[in-house]
Amino acid sequence: MQRKTLPLGTHQLSYLDNEKSGPTLLGLHGHFGCASMLTFLEKAFPGRIILLDQRGHGFSSWASSYKRRDYGQDLDALIHKEQIQNPHFYGHSLGGINALFQVLRQPSSSLVMEDIGTCITGSNAFIMDLPQRYSSFREAQAQWNQQGISLDPFFAESLSYEKNHWEFRFHREGMVLSQEELNGEYWTEWKQIHVPTLLLRGEHSDVTTAQNHLEMCEGQPHVQYQEFPEAGHTIHSTHENEVLNVLKSFWKELF
Repeated sequence: MQRKTLPLGTHQLSYLDNEKSGPTLLGLHGHFGCASMLTFLEKAFPGRIILLDQRGHGFSSWASSYKRRDYGQDLDALIHKEQIQNPHFYGHSLGGINALFQVLRQPSSSLVMEDIGTCITGSNAFIMDLPQRYSSFREAQAQWNQQGISLDPFFAESLSYEKNHWEFRFHREGMVLSQEELNGEYWTEWKQIHVPTLLLRGEHSDVTTAQNHLEMCEGQPHVQYQEFPEAGHTIHSTHENEVLNVLKSFWKELF
């Protein structure tokens, strides 16, 4: 995949593009994530894949605002620059809600939402108890372990070596603000979605419930639902092969 940048005046977006022909899939990671976490999608989607480092994450700029409209304007600019028509969307957690809103903003082909529903309550305040920088990777592991949080495999992917220290690329304060903006209910938006949609949920998710997903499927013939036994919030990290099989079947019906 090629790394590309998109200057937007006050900030800059960074994204990965496999530059293939065919239908286009836009992949959106969750809080604390980055574009590279979704490169596994190349094993299932047959066309072009663009994976965005959302604002405040990865190699994209930090921001002062993380509202739905901010994320949406970023996506509008990316879609315009790359001249994408009728994209498919894959979004994990935060990315799932941002994808949901984008489907409402423009003609789209399909939507996949990984472990996120229409009723969201959460907090990312824990990150403020942890440093942004560390003298070594081992120090980072130790401090996270002291907080009872595993650095691998999810958080470690956003940790990078910067000359004389290790640093998370995500914006700590931004993660707190963004989660606060994300909390709420999205039934009104959900009921306006009519494209083929696939909902993925980990059995042991601490972010969404099976009941919420089942309610999302009621009266929605265009919606498919798949739960993954023993999986948590980041299903693709622990159950990649199972996720790929479900995605291949879903997208095969569309092409």
